Amino acid sequence: MFLIYVLTLSIFPGFLYENTGKHKLGAWYPLVLIACYNVWNLISRYLLLVKFFEIESRKGLTIAILSRFLLIPAFYFTAKYGDQGWMILLVSFLGLTNGHLTICVMTAAPKGYKGPEQNALGNILVLCLLIGIFAGVSLDWLWFIGKKNAF
Repeated sequence: MFLIYVLTLSIFPGFLYENTGKHKLGAWYPLVLIACYNVWNLISRYLLLVKFFEIESRKGLTIAILSRFLLIPAFYFTAKYGDQGWMILLVSFLGLTNGHLTICVMTAAPKGYKGPEQNALGNILVLCLLIGIFAGVSLDWLWFIGKKNAF
């Protein structure tokens, strides 16, 4: 849970808003990026109503969560060299994986435990969620290192 939100909030929305450049969409571009993220995040949360899309194995969840860190260089190079279409695609994928993995972790983690253990695990998940949100927001400024006129 921690890693999901550290990655998501270290990229979104600060990096996207600051590194939009000039595009055909003009001032609408940041709004389109935020809307794409939110729409795909919502869709992915309801996608799990279909059992086929549910990731139940802890090993599969770990691989999926760690593989999201490949999005960091993808966002960096897309912001530097890519077109707005690629950035919209990456932001949509970030929203899709964020919502999907959040719900998968929240539902798969308590399986195999009984009553009080499930309650304690739920509290630990919420704590990891809050620490991940704080760490992700705190790390958002790291994208500005080495950038001219960053501050």
